[in-house]
Amino acid sequence: MRRTLFFWILLSTVLLSGCGTPPTPAERGGTSTASAPDPTPAPPQKEPFTPYGKNIRFERLSLEEGLSQSVVNVILQDRKGFLWVGTDDGLNRYDGYNFKAYKPDTNEPFSLSDRTVTAMVEDDEGNLWVATRMGGLNRYDPASGRFFNYTHDTVNNQTIASNRINALCLDDGGLWIGTDNGLDYLDLETYELTHFPTAGSVIHPESKSISSLFKDSTGRLWIGTFDSGISYYDPAANFFKTFKNNQYNSNSLSSNRVLSIAEGQGGEIWIGTNAGLNLYNPAENDFVRYRSSKDVPSSLAGNTIYSLFTDRSGGLWVGTNMGLDRYDPQDGSFIHHQYQPNVANSLSNNEVRYIYEDDSGVLWVGTYGGGLNKYNRQQDRYAYFRHNPDDPKSLSSNFVFAILPDEWGRVWVGTIDNGLNLFDPETETFTRFTHDPNDSTSIGSNSIIALYKDRKGVLWIGTENSLDRYNRGIKTFSHFQPEGTNLGDPATFTVYAILEDSQGRFWVGSKRGLLLFDRDTRTFSEYKTSGPRPDYFSSVRASALFEDDHQNLWVGTYEDGLQRINLETGKVTFYRHDPTDLSTLGGNTVMCIYQDSSGTLWVGTHGGGLSRFDPETESFTHFTEHEGLSNNVVYGILEDETGKLWLSTNFGLSRFDPVKRSFRIFTASDGLQSNEFNQNSYARDRNGTMYFGGINGLNVFVPQEITDNQYAPKIALTSVTLDGVPLNGERTTEYLDAITLTWPQDSIEFEFASFAYEQPSKNRYAYMLEGFDTDWINIDNQRVGRYTNLPGGTYTLRLRGSNSDGVWNEEGAAIQVVVVPPFWETWWFRDLLLVVFVFSAAGGLRWRVKSIENQNRELERLVKKRTADLEKRTGEIEALYQADEKILRSVTLNQIFQTLVDVSVSMLKADRTGLCLERRKTENHAARQPRVPARNAGCPELRPGRRHDRNCRQDRHSRHRSRPRPGHATRRHQSRHS
Repeated sequence: MRRTLFFWILLSTVLLSGCGTPPTPAERGGTSTASAPDPTPAPPQKEPFTPYGKNIRFERLSLEEGLSQSVVNVILQDRKGFLWVGTDDGLNRYDGYNFKAYKPDTNEPFSLSDRTVTAMVEDDEGNLWVATRMGGLNRYDPASGRFFNYTHDTVNNQTIASNRINALCLDDGGLWIGTDNGLDYLDLETYELTHFPTAGSVIHPESKSISSLFKDSTGRLWIGTFDSGISYYDPAANFFKTFKNNQYNSNSLSSNRVLSIAEGQGGEIWIGTNAGLNLYNPAENDFVRYRSSKDVPSSLAGNTIYSLFTDRSGGLWVGTNMGLDRYDPQDGSFIHHQYQPNVANSLSNNEVRYIYEDDSGVLWVGTYGGGLNKYNRQQDRYAYFRHNPDDPKSLSSNFVFAILPDEWGRVWVGTIDNGLNLFDPETETFTRFTHDPNDSTSIGSNSIIALYKDRKGVLWIGTENSLDRYNRGIKTFSHFQPEGTNLGDPATFTVYAILEDSQGRFWVGSKRGLLLFDRDTRTFSEYKTSGPRPDYFSSVRASALFEDDHQNLWVGTYEDGLQRINLETGKVTFYRHDPTDLSTLGGNTVMCIYQDSSGTLWVGTHGGGLSRFDPETESFTHFTEHEGLSNNVVYGILEDETGKLWLSTNFGLSRFDPVKRSFRIFTASDGLQSNEFNQNSYARDRNGTMYFGGINGLNVFVPQEITDNQYAPKIALTSVTLDGVPLNGERTTEYLDAITLTWPQDSIEFEFASFAYEQPSKNRYAYMLEGFDTDWINIDNQRVGRYTNLPGGTYTLRLRGSNSDGVWNEEGAAIQVVVVPPFWETWWFRDLLLVVFVFSAAGGLRWRVKSIENQNRELERLVKKRTADLEKRTGEIEALYQADEKILRSVTLNQIFQTLVDVSVSMLKADRTGLCLERRKTENHAARQPRVPARNAGCPELRPGRRHDRNCRQDRHSRHRSRPRPGHATRRHQSRHS
């Protein structure tokens, strides 16, 4: 075996000694070993790679995002889900979208007592206890939004020992308070305060300057001090013990200045000091020290340990003065996460003051001057590797353009601008191969576009100006370029795709067309067809190559569609995009070609999305953004073990289920290197691990581990406005049980939040007003609802929300909404109207009946009266009749005649007077007319200057003596008969 290996190495050295750029004609014509198998024995099968990326990414939250100040001292999540952040300038409440700051206010008696918040805890009643640097202790009542202050009073022993509080720790029914003047215990039921040391108690810290407090899982209280080490109190045994630094004992506490305490997953106690980290050994009552060392890169980043935290997975996080460390218990090393000036998603500041994990698994890191950092632990599903200018074993460039796993479990990674890398997943390190103009055996170019391994295990590299072969045994490269002017300028010979077909022919897709490369003669030749266009493939840019199960070579081109070459017959079939025919190829620029385990052929295009080929109908089915694809540029396609396809695009990764025809989208916020990926930058190794590269590095993941976060977030109302006016009542918005709208209020608008902090922009919301809505109103990620002109009544407002993976809190939150209508729409007013109507109707009916009765009585009275009058008159008439009869019997005929004459004379006189008056009116009227002279003819009594009454009397006396004139007689005659 050794002889064989030596022979191959020696032969390769001889053959490659003259390799350069470009190869000489002698090399092209000589015997080649380029296709010889790699002599290195095949490695054993390995388990799938479970990634943990060293390059975790932080989202920064500081003043620009609304945080009141950039020095973060403490972080806590309350039972509602709000995140509280204590800074040097106020207390902040965060809901995933906005910060609300609480600061001292001299005009508000129930405000925070001091600006600098040093510690926080939440008790069983939901009260938030807030310690400050100079203002004592505060109890925040979240239901009323009020702060109640507890400060030191020199004349009152039942007040806290000092207004400078450094630490708080909840105990069963009580609160431990660490001040710079001793240790206090507050009974939360009686609010009685006890100062320690006290008579009858074994608790006696050796220093009054308490720095930290911690209660472990066994019930022991650990008390750290600034100058006298650490102690613990065991209430079960009523035992108190102190540990101090002993400069002569390397197993003693590393320093007496204790800054932080935490408990590991196994119950071990970790103690942070200003001189390193200590692990308590209970068996020996001593400590194992961990310190920073420049000579040991995997040691602590810094020796000042401000904060310690054990996450839900058991990982220990260490906040130092030189960054954030994660402890690896396997080898006792520390992985560093530090501030990098040119990396926007690195830690914002290296002085880490506090570490906290919320209910959804997000890790929060408070820094001194860098604000708040958020690390979404869900991003661990994707290992992320990028270039680090300070680490020569990191990726050579962030612009990844080609990926190829080898049989050893390693992965070749080509970049567009800084050469080739060999990635070792076990050590998570990269070995670089870059072009050296002074070394002809170095890689031909730093622009790596394609990678391919032939059947003999030889690695081929397509660069911007050559086809290279890697000689693994001696770690050198051979370079091959085409000859002849008809193939273009060799200096611009760019290789896009490489393929060895089932017949052993070696195809090269290039900027100058589709070529065949003879590995024995090291020569290129154009591929000619037997059809009407034999030189067609010399003029196209072949961007993708794939051989299917039926010995068809598929050639994807740039802007000229897809071609299928039957390798047996040489027949070429063309498939191009026709915008008028939906059954054609989705786009004419083909980025990738893939055949899944069922034999289905898939084509990724630039701008046309994903196309599925149907060999029976020779047609395509398209899947684009309209169907749920994240982006219509599909760079790569890989299939996982469940048959789902993973597609790299210009907007993240899309996981496609061909059976359900559904997509799930993953973006940079999920842990991807960025939203933009690259062509040829995708691969799957034999264990199923997938690799995708883009413009900002490399992602590695196991598809089966990409599962949804099952945390169902808490939901709370965050603001309410009625008719555009914020609702301010005795209870805070999040603790409202009911909302009342009184007339003329007729509109309500509300905001609510889902407390899943991984990616709040991807949280989804829905609401429903029971009694008004018949179904849920889905509002995507808007989280704002409104109603107007609600009819009077009592409703229930229900709120629901999801996390970024679409897991919903189905129960959500519920608030009663009461709409008080105007008085005329109330039930009592309607009932009153009914009563009034009934009584009015009854009264009206009674009045009507009474009126009819009165009318009847009046009618009866009138009838009686009329009857009586009639009877009376009847009697009178009868009497008159009888009297007339008597008179008639007694009156003579002469008397009757004389009476008739007298009556006639009276009537004639009246007629004459009336006629004279009428004539006078007529003459007066005629006198006013200039053409008609006034005359009184026929009526001398009315002539001017005469007195009418005398004339009338004279006429009466002379009526019978004077003979009347003819005219007068006629008029009198007429008057009588008129």
